[in-house]
Amino acid sequence: INNRRRVVERMSEQNAEKEMSFLDYFKQCDVFPKTVEDVKEVTTSGGTLSIIMAICVFILFCSETGAFLKTHTKFEMEVDTEVDGSLQINFDLAFP
Repeated sequence: INNRRRVVERMSEQNAEKEMSFLDYFKQCDVFPKTVEDVKEVTTSGGTLSIIMAICVFILFCSETGAFLKTHTKFEMEVDTEVDGSLQINFDLAFP
């Protein structure tokens, strides 16, 4: 029975080490870690900011792509009534 308890205790300790808390998840997502004496330190606030910025970039990308794909072409023709009846046409010719 004691051996079983030890095995169960070891397994629960290993599972506790493997499990990551919610705040540790944000620390792992930190794209801009703070450097302290040539050592990178990830923070919860940095991870949270990175996730928020990634969501903002995704939303902006989707909205700009949607605006680009929604092309609204408007054809409009109008008669020019100010022409005197003659149209001036210029030809630029060049001979080698």
